[in-house]
Amino acid sequence: MLDDKLHFIELDDIIFIQVDKKVCSFYLKNETPEATIKLIEVWEMINKAAMGHEHHLMKVGRDYIINMDYYVKNDPSRNIVILRRDSYTTTASEIVKKNKREIPKNLMAHVQAIKELQGNTGSDKKQDSEIVEIPMKYYEVPVGEAPMKRLLKNKEKWFGVLDNYAIQKELTVSIKDLNDDHHSEAGHEYVDLGLLSGTLWSTHNLGEYDKDTHSYYGWGELYESDSYDIDHYDAQGVGSLRQIEIPNDVARKNWGGKWRIPSYYDFDELIENCEISWCSKPQGCLFTSKINGGKIFLPAYGLMRGHGRNELMKLQGSYWTSSAMYKDCGTAFLFTENDFREGGLGIHPNSKLERFLGLSIRPVFSKPSENTSLEKKTVLLIRSYRSYYDTPFCLNAWTPEGLNVKKVWILANPEEAMDYYRKVCNDVKPDIIVSFGSASFFCKQLEGYPRIFLNPNYLPSDDLKERREFFPKAGITQELIDAYQEVEKGSLLVKGNEKCCVVYGEPDEDEIYPTWDDPDLNSLKTINVGPWKSPDNWMNTFLYPLIDTMVK
Repeated sequence: MLDDKLHFIELDDIIFIQVDKKVCSFYLKNETPEATIKLIEVWEMINKAAMGHEHHLMKVGRDYIINMDYYVKNDPSRNIVILRRDSYTTTASEIVKKNKREIPKNLMAHVQAIKELQGNTGSDKKQDSEIVEIPMKYYEVPVGEAPMKRLLKNKEKWFGVLDNYAIQKELTVSIKDLNDDHHSEAGHEYVDLGLLSGTLWSTHNLGEYDKDTHSYYGWGELYESDSYDIDHYDAQGVGSLRQIEIPNDVARKNWGGKWRIPSYYDFDELIENCEISWCSKPQGCLFTSKINGGKIFLPAYGLMRGHGRNELMKLQGSYWTSSAMYKDCGTAFLFTENDFREGGLGIHPNSKLERFLGLSIRPVFSKPSENTSLEKKTVLLIRSYRSYYDTPFCLNAWTPEGLNVKKVWILANPEEAMDYYRKVCNDVKPDIIVSFGSASFFCKQLEGYPRIFLNPNYLPSDDLKERREFFPKAGITQELIDAYQEVEKGSLLVKGNEKCCVVYGEPDEDEIYPTWDDPDLNSLKTINVGPWKSPDNWMNTFLYPLIDTMVK
C-alpha cells in the first residue's frame, strides 16, 4: 500500500528508494509514491519478487536502495552516487501539486526548470493540463561515508565492471544496420571482425528469420526436435562424436557454402578480440571488434528442454560449439548479465550441457588461405592418453581451412601402437605429423616426416596411470603400464637432419608439469608460446603458420 492505494511497481521502473523517518519514498520514472514501511522489508520483497531472475537493485546502507541500471558515477569526496533520470511527460498542474514531495531540493539537479514551469501555471485549466516534458537529469544520492566506503571496496565488482562493459545498453539501430559494409556467403550475411584466424561471423543465428522465430538444435543434430530430451536425441547417430565434422554440421546442411558451427577456439578468439556489452533492449550480447570496429549481436534466447519448454529466455545466451570436451556433454558458449557484473565472460565448467538440449547456433566460416602452399596438405594429429584427451589442448576441435587433417590414437601395447601409426602413415602419407604430450613418444619414432611436438612433458605410462584412475573400466592393466615403462627407458633418437621442433606452453597456475629428461627433444628447435589458454586462437594464429613454414 502506497499513499493509501495499492500499487504494482515494476522493478525496472525503480531508480532508487529512500527511507526517512520510517517513510519510504519510491523514486520511479514518473512519480514518487510513499509508504510507511521499513527499508529492510522492501528489500526482502524485492528479492522475493525477483526470485529466479536478474535484478540490479542494490541496498546501500540503512537509507537507500539504488538501481545500478541508472548508475552514472560516484563522487567519494561528497559521498554521493549519481543516478540518471530519464525524460518523462507530465502536466504543469501535477508538477505544482507534487513538486514538494516528488522533487526534494537536495536530490534533484533540475529544480530551476521546475520553478520555471511553476511560474507558467495559473487558473487556466487548458494551461494546467498542458503536457510538459521534463528533460533527463540526475539524482545525487547522498549515501553517507560508511556506505560509500563499502561501495568503493567493491568497486571492481559494481562500478568498475559497469564502466568497462556498459551493462545497461540499448541498441538504437537494427541488427542489419550495425555495420556499414554488407557481405554475404551463400546468401547469408556475415561480418569481418578482422580476426587473425580469418574467421567470419554471421550476422544472424541459424533459423532466425524474424524477431519472433528462433531455431534450437541438439548438439550434432541436423534438425530441430519436437522435444529436447534424451528419448528424442541421437537420431543422427552423433552420441559418440567428440567433434562435429561437416557431415553432421547443421550450419553447412542448412546454409551451404563454407558455413559451419563455430568451435571452442572461435568463441575464445571472439571474446578476446572484442569489446563486449550486455544489452537490455533487446536482451543479449553486443561484440564490437577491437581491431576494426565490426559488430555482431548474439541475442539471449535461452535454451529448450523437453517439449516446448524454454528456459532463461532473455536472461541467458546459449550457443553450441562444435566441440565436446566431456563425455555425453556438448560444449556451449553461455552468457548472462551476471557474467559482466563479475567481470568474466567465456567458456567455463558450467558450459558443458547435455547434448539433447536445444541451443542456438551462430554460423561462421573462414577466409580462404592466402598461402597456397598449405592447400591439400595432409596433417596427421596423434592424440595422447591423457584422461582429458577431448579437451581443446589435444587439437580435437581444430578444423583449419585448406588442410586435410587426420586425427588418430590407439590404446595398445608399445609394439602394436607403433605398427598402427606406421600403417596410418603409409596409408595417408602425411606432409607433417603433430603430436601432443605423451603422443610425442610415438611421434619420435615416425622417421622421415616433418614433426611438431606440442608439450612433450608426459610419458605414455604416466598418462595410462591417470586414465586408469579416471576410467577404471577402460581395460588398462598394470602389465600394459609396465610394458611402456620398460621401453621408455631406452633412447629413441630423432635424426638431426629432419624438420622437427618442440613447442612448449606454460602450465596453469595449479598444475606442475612432470619432468621428462629427453636430450633428443631438448636438442631440437624450441618455441615457447605462453599459456595454452592463450588470448588468441593459437591453433589458427600460431600452429597453422608454423606448419606452413615446415612443409614448404
